[in-house]
Amino acid sequence: MNDFLLEISCDLKREEEMIARLFLTRSTGSTSDDLGLSTLITAYFESAADRDDAAAFFADVDVRASERAIGRSLRTQMSSGSPSPRSAPASDAIFSAQYVRGMNP
Repeated sequence: MNDFLLEISCDLKREEEMIARLFLTRSTGSTSDDLGLSTLITAYFESAADRDDAAAFFADVDVRASERAIGRSLRTQMSSGSPSPRSAPASDAIFSAQYVRGMNP
């Protein structure tokens, strides 16, 4: 099972605008990293097609598409419907919290 990622790099002042744009896509969630004067938003998608369609919303900023395998323990938690960082190894627990936070309705 893989996550399809879209990394969006923009001026810190435009972070809220980029997050608002993500709500127009099929993103399943996102994280933001403050890099000083800029921000890196990592958006998660269930398919490469969804991610590639979303990239069109961000033509005026730098984007990078990538793919990442979800860890086995997180995959098991997600398939059981109960993501619980307490029962996952530390690296998966961090990813689990990031993945679940900010999911679109």
